[in-house]
Amino acid sequence: HRGVTRFALMGVEAKSAAEVLQPHVKFPLDIDTSALDPYFWAKTVAGMPNEVSSNFIPKTVQRTAVRKKAVRAASWLAVAASLCAIVVTAWVEVLLHEQSKLDPEIDRSIIELTAKRESLQQLESELGNLNARLAQLSARHPAIPAWFLSRLGEMVPDAAVLRSAELALENGQWVFEIEGATSPTLAASAETLAQFESKLAEQPWSASVSDDWRMEWLDQLRSGQAAKTGLLGFRLIGRVF
Repeated sequence: HRGVTRFALMGVEAKSAAEVLQPHVKFPLDIDTSALDPYFWAKTVAGMPNEVSSNFIPKTVQRTAVRKKAVRAASWLAVAASLCAIVVTAWVEVLLHEQSKLDPEIDRSIIELTAKRESLQQLESELGNLNARLAQLSARHPAIPAWFLSRLGEMVPDAAVLRSAELALENGQWVFEIEGATSPTLAASAETLAQFESKLAEQPWSASVSDDWRMEWLDQLRSGQAAKTGLLGFRLIGRVF
């Protein structure tokens, strides 16, 4: 380009690149010593005025910065409003206290209003605790057990009999334990429990069933119960979601 009179190289490899390029160009090559930081360009662009850097910084990043500034400004306004409210309240109480010296009726009213205010503050505190508890229950302890148990009958195979089922939250994970029996033979029970496990693994439960029931089935097989008929007990343990 005819308009190029000097060329600046930035980065950790600027010096070695200048040695290679200088014999091939007719204009001077400058090495920007302040740009050895590998994030120099990103930091420089981030520090440019918004109207200049709009072509370099994504709009999502710009909007995030604007939102942060708005939240910060709103927070300071809220703090200022709270301070103003405290000052005004203190000022009003001082005036009422001075006036109460002249009027006993006002003094009695102040006592009553103070008691009511303390009662309201206590109620407000209790309401805050209840709201916090409700938010905690809604976010971390939804009605999963009732939902799971109400749909469990749809997943139990016809050849199985359900005796008990439990779903509990342990260390932030929903853990279930299902007990029952299958029929008519030990070989058929394995297929029945495999079908049951497959149903539990489907959406929305995405259950992960432990291999305990397989180990119990092998123990029964080794003990010579392969030809036994009737109800054979089983227990499934696993996690949902």
